[in-house]
Amino acid sequence: METSDWWILISLLLCSSIDLYITVFLIGFIIHFGWDTNVPAFLNPLSEFNSRLIFGLLYCIEFIAEKIPVVLSIWTGLNVLVKPAITFYFLYIITQNLSSFSDVFLIWFCYVVYLLVVVGEGYLTHLLDFLPGSSWILTVLEDIFIAIIVINTI
Repeated sequence: METSDWWILISLLLCSSIDLYITVFLIGFIIHFGWDTNVPAFLNPLSEFNSRLIFGLLYCIEFIAEKIPVVLSIWTGLNVLVKPAITFYFLYIITQNLSSFSDVFLIWFCYVVYLLVVVGEGYLTHLLDFLPGSSWILTVLEDIFIAIIVINTI
């Protein structure tokens, strides 16, 4: 893996820590439809139908769940189990074609950073909870930010 690929991976993992599902779905969507031909080869498995289906479905569920307080509580509880497993699946897909130990190590190091950013984002969301409509605003801003970063990174 080249140094530029590492920076792409780090950028995408940071976006994933904000919203994993839309990040991976966008990457798969961009690769599948050939909107960018300079995508690193290790990201190609994300364009497979199963990956796009899983992450697209989870994004839709999360997007709707964040708007309804009772559903959000249930989703948050489920997401404690689902998100780490899905993140592990995401990293497994990426690392299965890598042969270099340093590449695999870097990806798993990024996973630790990812977990730290997830905790920080959860804290920020909790702080803004008292503002009416903050979940709507935060979700839309996150999605716009991620779309811009993913499109400019790949």
